[in-house]
Amino acid sequence: MSVLKQMMDIQSPSRNNPIEVIVGEKQPCRCCSGNGFFWGRDEFGDGIKKTCPLCKGTKYVQPEIAITWKPVNNK
Repeated sequence: MSVLKQMMDIQSPSRNNPIEVIVGEKQPCRCCSGNGFFWGRDEFGDGIKKTCPLCKGTKYVQPEIAITWKPVNNK
């Protein structure tokens, strides 16, 4: 099975912006195998669909990475 891999090249900012946010490409949710739900049981033992806690039923997730730049402490 093929796997999509994404890479980042991190470079210090050219402007006075100490925080930057990078958003990656959407990917199928591996928690629910891209279904958006799990099969569970209700209080009567009947089968019910439970929404995936990670993708919230959307079937996809998207990484959001926050980078905070700070000066080096030369001691």
